[in-house]
Amino acid sequence: MEANEASLALARLDINDENEIDTLRDAVQFLCQVANPLGKAVDFLKEDAEIMNKEYQFWLKDQKMHQDKLEDERRITEELLQDEVGELIELKEKIEYQQRRIFSIKGEGLLSRT
Repeated sequence: MEANEASLALARLDINDENEIDTLRDAVQFLCQVANPLGKAVDFLKEDAEIMNKEYQFWLKDQKMHQDKLEDERRITEELLQDEVGELIELKEKIEYQQRRIFSIKGEGLLSRT
């Protein structure tokens, strides 16, 4: 018996008739058969939603932790690079100074020959 048939049967009931009572009983049984799985499915959906929410919260915390670690590592790397960049600039200046000295000495050597 389908849901529409059950609702139509309920609308036409005459409680005093035994046949009508059987029809009512069938309609109630059908309703219970349909409602029980639906109720269980709703319960499972609620449990699943709670589990998914807990898992979502777990991954949010995990993401935050790794994001914080990444930021710490970036900060440390930037600090180390700043030290290295300063040293690199200093070395380039020393190289330029030495090149100027070499050119100067070569120039003096050429002038003294002439």
